[in-house]
Amino acid sequence: MSQTQERAQDENSLAREIFGLCLLLAALFLLLSIITYHPDDPSLNRSYSGDRAVVNGAGLVGSYLGGSLVEFFGVGAFAWPILLIVAGLKQYIRPLTIPWWRWLGFILFCLCFISWAVSLW
Repeated sequence: MSQTQERAQDENSLAREIFGLCLLLAALFLLLSIITYHPDDPSLNRSYSGDRAVVNGAGLVGSYLGGSLVEFFGVGAFAWPILLIVAGLKQYIRPLTIPWWRWLGFILFCLCFISWAVSLW
């Protein structure tokens, strides 16, 4: 392997690792915003005037994000951080690299889980 190919491979692996880290951090932020969801916080369906403290652990952005996901998906909102965690770990762990049809099956499973969870809510 030539030196330029090794350098390109190192740059690709660094970019992949940074992207995976960003996905994992986004998943943790999303998980925090869903776990600390409070129905009295402002969201896209609810607004408040005046000074009101936001209870959500992820702040105002987490309040809007978590509120929107919980109101739209219910308990199935937890599927989104799980999907982001798997996608982030895929950047670090090679055995998680699977063919596209298995990803399609995983996404269909998540959609079925979301629809089942919404029926329970």
